[in-house]
Amino acid sequence: MSEVIEHPAPTDATNKELYAHAFTCARPDCAEWLYRQEPGVADRVLNSRVCHIHARRSNGPRWLEGMTSEANRGVANLLILCIPHSYEIDEHADRFPAELLQEWRASQLAEYERSRQGWVLTDEQAREVARESFESPTVAAPILAALVRCAERLCVRAEATRPAVTAEAMRWRATWQAVRTSLSGWDEDGNTVYAEPSRQETDRHKAALLEALVAAREAVVPLAEELKGDIAAARHSQPRSAPWCDWLVRAADELLVAVASWPGPPPAEDDSRLMEACSEVRSAARSLAASLRGETPSAPPPLDELDSAVDGSAEDGPAAMLDRHLELLDRARPWHRVKHLAYDAELRTDLTEAAVQASVVPRVLSMSTFGLDTTAALAASVARNAPDEVLADLIETDRQARPLVVMSALLVEMWRMLTDRGLEDLAQRARESLVEELTGQDWSDDAAWAGNEVCGAEMFTAWAALGSGEDVHKALSAALSAKPELVREVIVSCAGWTERHSTRDGSMSFHRSYRTLPEWFPADAVAEACAETMPTVTAAEDSYDAGPEEGEDEVEYLASRLLRVMSETEKGASSEQP
Repeated sequence: MSEVIEHPAPTDATNKELYAHAFTCARPDCAEWLYRQEPGVADRVLNSRVCHIHARRSNGPRWLEGMTSEANRGVANLLILCIPHSYEIDEHADRFPAELLQEWRASQLAEYERSRQGWVLTDEQAREVARESFESPTVAAPILAALVRCAERLCVRAEATRPAVTAEAMRWRATWQAVRTSLSGWDEDGNTVYAEPSRQETDRHKAALLEALVAAREAVVPLAEELKGDIAAARHSQPRSAPWCDWLVRAADELLVAVASWPGPPPAEDDSRLMEACSEVRSAARSLAASLRGETPSAPPPLDELDSAVDGSAEDGPAAMLDRHLELLDRARPWHRVKHLAYDAELRTDLTEAAVQASVVPRVLSMSTFGLDTTAALAASVARNAPDEVLADLIETDRQARPLVVMSALLVEMWRMLTDRGLEDLAQRARESLVEELTGQDWSDDAAWAGNEVCGAEMFTAWAALGSGEDVHKALSAALSAKPELVREVIVSCAGWTERHSTRDGSMSFHRSYRTLPEWFPADAVAEACAETMPTVTAAEDSYDAGPEEGEDEVEYLASRLLRVMSETEKGASSEQP
């Protein structure tokens, strides 16, 4: 076995130089600042890592044999990425070759040259950068953050439902007490006998309490299902975390029961069941997070200590759907790993149907393993060894798929697979089918935009790459000229995505974002349509993109970000002219 080579880590001086000449994540479609300000925290928070283009260790991502230590730790081999993307480039090294990362590095430096905004690090901050970049263990950070954030949101919302439920119970109790004290007597043995509320009053209060309990459960079910989806992703990411995944699922189920329960009719007062259920969810989430970090948390409690009974519709909920989707992708992954497996028509059909569900998964790192691209790539892999006539039929079938983002993803992956196999005629047919289908669309028709809200940018990028960026630009510009109100669909569908992770509390969020504009983007037409349909929207004042605030119109927020990007792009183009 050859000896493992490990180059020394970059110096603090090198890290300072890197941060002094960068402001945001090097990935072109990411608007994350390298440092950010957390609410209620005085000091800025590190939001990034120094990454190697060619790995420090032999057998690492993009390892370059013969590279000297000085070259390996020098600024030319380093770039700064936000935390999620720093994991992504190493976990999926085949998608991020050194040449691409060098382009990102050059773009990051060019951005600094235009704006002259960088980060001046203190000695302590430089040491923190080195510690977080080169000493921290590699963990499933996005999945971990999502779990912690969603578990806490679930508990907070469950606790917030209790006052309304308590108020209805207290109204019932007040009526019960008023009637009891207003009329009493004695039985034949001299014992006090109290009057009870009428059946009508009792039924009215009972119905009101039940309605409040149902509303409370409905308020927390979406978060519970979202949490179970995150748990399924954690289980898929790190199978050894299964015992703690099971614990958190049981705790979430018990919370659903507790939030919809009251100890009994008056004089019963609330008990501690909901409080204990929330405590159990938080404990289970902390333990699962520790497991994902590679630590050894305490063992989950025995099964009989948690009541897992819950109302019946969970089998059709989002969490169950995600579990089934992940199971389907796992069944298909062998076709991606090796190239000799026989074509499985049924599995291929299941994957193309699953692609429709995957088209609504935001294109962020924490969800990339089960998103549209992954699903479509596995569908192509399963079809790899089909006969040529079957492949031709599949191309035509994929061409009919809807929404259009699904059609595009399926045909792009078929084109890639057929090109890899050397089947040039079929690859050309897949390419032409995609281009013809998108070129033939009436983009001024609302129906053309249906279902493309999440992955639209990738569809138009594929059209530009396999066809013509000028054709994309003309088609979208013509649609906006004919129907300016479509600008809302264009802005949403053409946006990229940004994922944010808090190093303070582990929370995660994601939102649509604009940082740069692809060449095919109809900037002038969008600006004119915005001026006509959203005249009060102006360019954002600064480059920090935190996402829309609660209650803020997402499209208007994106429009303001977009107008700023357009303005900066125009200034950059003007400054480059002689």
